[in-house]
Amino acid sequence: MALDLYTLKWMALTDLLNARNRTFHKPIIDRFMHQSARRTCANFTLIESEHCKAFKRFVEELPTLESLAEASQDQELALWSGLGYYSRARNLHACAKMCVERHAADLPSSLDDLAALPGIGRSTAAAILAQAHGQAHAILDGNVRRVLARHHGVHGWPGQARVQTELWRLSEAHLPQSRLADYTQAQMDLGATVCSRAKPACVICPTWAAILEERR
Repeated sequence: MALDLYTLKWMALTDLLNARNRTFHKPIIDRFMHQSARRTCANFTLIESEHCKAFKRFVEELPTLESLAEASQDQELALWSGLGYYSRARNLHACAKMCVERHAADLPSSLDDLAALPGIGRSTAAAILAQAHGQAHAILDGNVRRVLARHHGVHGWPGQARVQTELWRLSEAHLPQSRLADYTQAQMDLGATVCSRAKPACVICPTWAAILEERR
């Protein structure tokens, strides 16, 4: 069983998997908030962290990209209150305005177009497209870099060009043929909750099973 299947199996067993609440604008809000918090919350089954509470409050008050674009910056910042990193809230507001003005009030379906929006890079754009449209794009945020580097024994500073190139290659190699949205979410949650920066819970990590299978 490949690494992607073990990761999805872990996700299901830990009851973090619930795709019912994915809509096109929620992943972009979630990714901006995730940069300020430990876990993602596009799936409402997660714990009631400040991030999750803010996410629910945000999408209830501003349920569409149009409503977010039309909201005043003061209104949006008030809903963001408590998360910190207010420049990300401003970038999110600017993204919504650009989506309304240039993309018919929808998220761009092109990786390049989405990555060109304020505050969005290659990995964030890939995560949004996987969750909003089910597209097959590799992601490489801090959590995924940590999982892949430890699983494959990649040494060196992650910001180094050689290391980045190798980690992108590995991330692309592990893309499954289906369930892209679930797998993308599972990678991020695995890195945030099990393969943490300090005191990782290696004994319950699903990648150990993949390693043992590869060595048989």
